[in-house]
Amino acid sequence: MNEIRDLPKVLPSSQDHFLDGPKLAPGITRFWLIRHALVEENARMCMYGAMDVPLCPDSLIAQRPMYRALAERLPKPAHWLVSPLSRTQRTAQAVQEAGYGPAKLTVEPDLIEQNLGSWQGLPYEELPQYLNLAPHPFWAVGQRNARPKAKA
Repeated sequence: MNEIRDLPKVLPSSQDHFLDGPKLAPGITRFWLIRHALVEENARMCMYGAMDVPLCPDSLIAQRPMYRALAERLPKPAHWLVSPLSRTQRTAQAVQEAGYGPAKLTVEPDLIEQNLGSWQGLPYEELPQYLNLAPHPFWAVGQRNARPKAKA
């Protein structure tokens, strides 16, 4: 069997058949994980982890079209969970203001960012000297690199 030959020639124009389609049957639970918006420039220079750092105001304005597109795609009604960090709450508010409309934000403490212990606030350029393993391609501190004084 030739797998390439058996593929459809044209992809469906709608993604409603998939789990993120707005026409999905009622009663189906869907989870949307949305990363917070870009943090301010000085915070991006260090390992901020669970520190409460502000979002970049210029980026919030520049990325408004993206928040609008996301607002149009998110299911309604939805239960909004955010971490205790202001950057997650402000990101959710930006999506709501861009067209989703008002929705209650429920703060869930267990959604907090990774605790980096004494590495929180450490400039990224200083991090390699503390790692016993190479950084993970997606996240600077992999699970096998112990973070001194980090909370579990």
